[in-house]
Amino acid sequence: MDTKLLYLALTLALLTGCQSYPMGLSKAEWEALPLEQQAEYRRQQNVIDEERRREQAIINEQRRKEQAALAEQHRLEAEERARQEEMRLAALYTHARYGDIVTVTIEGGLVNFSKHRAYEPVRFEILKGQRKEVEFAQLGSPSTKIFVPVRLSEDGQTFYFDENARDRLVFINANNVWQTGKRYEGLAIHDTSSRSLASAINIHLQYKDFGQGTPPRPVPNRPSLGQPLKR
Repeated sequence: MDTKLLYLALTLALLTGCQSYPMGLSKAEWEALPLEQQAEYRRQQNVIDEERRREQAIINEQRRKEQAALAEQHRLEAEERARQEEMRLAALYTHARYGDIVTVTIEGGLVNFSKHRAYEPVRFEILKGQRKEVEFAQLGSPSTKIFVPVRLSEDGQTFYFDENARDRLVFINANNVWQTGKRYEGLAIHDTSSRSLASAINIHLQYKDFGQGTPPRPVPNRPSLGQPLKR
């Protein structure tokens, strides 16, 4: 027998063997019924199947509504958390003293917009204990953006760039160099799963100046380091 015909015959045999009959009857029971009874059983089975479809549609709609309500609840909770965090940070910024806020400038080199590309210089402030996502816009294509996580430690003495990368950049305020400002040059991150995949970037860190006559708050000295720590 032709291979295709054999395959078709086996498929039909399998389907016939798996065939079900109305009202849960077996093949033998079904074939023993008169045609009129078969027609009645088909009608009854159709009624049952339609009822089951309606019930399942009701269940599916209820599940959809529950999932939508849960998603909305999560959205509102996330918005409330964001609002509370914004208020908390605003209050901290309002009452910040010298040494609480670091001004960060990042320029030069390349970051990863699917491919390594130049970016518009970035300047932002970060409060001690704060984490944030820093926006980088591609030079010449500002709508192309990436967001890189950064953090300033609770004591305001350590800054982390691309914090989740395996070889993230870690900067320590050795010998209070952030009081007058410190520029770190030619920095790179090689972790291919990192957000930035930074190459030859420059980062400048300096405590925010609150105005002339503001006495610097004492900051504990740390050993001098020639390069930022990398972890």
